[in-house]
Amino acid sequence: MSLGILGFGLLILLGITSLPSVSNAVNWREFHFVQSKLGHVTLLFCTAHTLIYGWNYFFDIHYYAWCLPPAGTLSLIIPCTVLVLKFFLITPCIDRKLTKIRQGWERSPKHRK
Repeated sequence: MSLGILGFGLLILLGITSLPSVSNAVNWREFHFVQSKLGHVTLLFCTAHTLIYGWNYFFDIHYYAWCLPPAGTLSLIIPCTVLVLKFFLITPCIDRKLTKIRQGWERSPKHRK
């Protein structure tokens, strides 16, 4: 339950910071932190809340009406996919290359004229 409350509070914070009057008052670094890092933490909290709350229903055959999984199970497909892909992007071998590219690094050409 506490993960749901924390996730909801962070969602409110994300919503407030996306308002034009607030986003104009903060600098780019603060806005980027809130929208990217805090957004992924919010997604993690809300997904963990749904996983913990509905764990008993995911594998019970009585909740599968017309051979379809429950709505809680279906609602976890996209958030879990995003979190897994984000995990791969923050691994050091990939993150190092992405940071270089963001800072303007270009690969040296193979053939020089």
